[in-house]
Amino acid sequence: MRAFAILMMLQGHFIGLSLEAFDALASLKRSTGTSGSLLFDAWYFMKGLTAPLFFFVTGLVFVFLLLKNHHPEKRNPRVKKGIIRGFELIFWGYLLQLNLRYFTSTFHSNTPIIYAFHVLQCIGVSILILIGLYLLYRSIKNIPLFLYYLLGGILLFGVYNTLKTQPSFPANSPQLLQNIFKGPHAIFPLVPWAGFVLFGGVFGAVMHTLKNKFTSIPLSIALLSIALLSIAFGLKYISYKQGAVWLYDRLGDVLIVTVVFIYLENWFSKRWKLFLSVGQKTLFIYLWHTIILYGGIVGFGLNNFIKRQLTAPEAIFGALLFLIGFVYFSKLSPFFDALKAHVFKFLKLPVS
Repeated sequence: MRAFAILMMLQGHFIGLSLEAFDALASLKRSTGTSGSLLFDAWYFMKGLTAPLFFFVTGLVFVFLLLKNHHPEKRNPRVKKGIIRGFELIFWGYLLQLNLRYFTSTFHSNTPIIYAFHVLQCIGVSILILIGLYLLYRSIKNIPLFLYYLLGGILLFGVYNTLKTQPSFPANSPQLLQNIFKGPHAIFPLVPWAGFVLFGGVFGAVMHTLKNKFTSIPLSIALLSIALLSIAFGLKYISYKQGAVWLYDRLGDVLIVTVVFIYLENWFSKRWKLFLSVGQKTLFIYLWHTIILYGGIVGFGLNNFIKRQLTAPEAIFGALLFLIGFVYFSKLSPFFDALKAHVFKFLKLPVS
């Protein structure tokens, strides 16, 4: 699932950036429900699914591994590792927003992009929330862990509409803080995106408990039923005008994809080991795709040449090359991991 999500992100970002007709087609799709192209509509749906899937699987994997190392009477080593990882993601998230090419405007515009709250920052803070709720669970012990995550996810989804109507939140606070919730550059704010991570945590906790029964037909039917109910709940009880319908729709879609991948696991593990290895290098791929495609940090990337410049066949072909290139480029991640470890050791910083 992580491999699928990161590859979907790569092609989605490439096509979304380069396709000359993207803005017109996307506007039609949002306003009328169709762009007039079945191919674009299907691709646009999958593009919209990528972020919820990635956030969900982040919570799933983290909580599953967290509980794998859980012992009632001992410290969990995954807690310290997770805290370091969370802050590392936040660090890389803000560093990628640095633009050395236009350094002065990075900090001195009215709404500096350096303060944006993007994917990595949101995932980093969400991991810290998962850890915080886990530590609360260890202290109280009478309430199942999945219930903490379930209530947290429902809360974050529930307050989305209220927060959406506010011009900013917290009001009159620095933009760095506002963007975490509702600000000029709140690209992936905690509300509602951390909710997908928490719902993934629910799934990770259940998956750990029922790991020997996870491919059973009754459990799959139950998960599909929950997915369909989630979609139906979103469609029936949440107004399109309020803009929150997609939260429960997407959660249902993600659950359906999860059930599919449960049954594809053995097939992939035997035949597509390179594909699976990509899922273990998502941070590496995300960092480098941001630098190469968008010019993160350096301020110069492929966007300077291809932004809204390619026809549909050219964009699709380019996306395929982009995917293939990153699949093989990801093999270099051990070299960069070793380099990072040496730098962190020199700076006396902990390595996740």
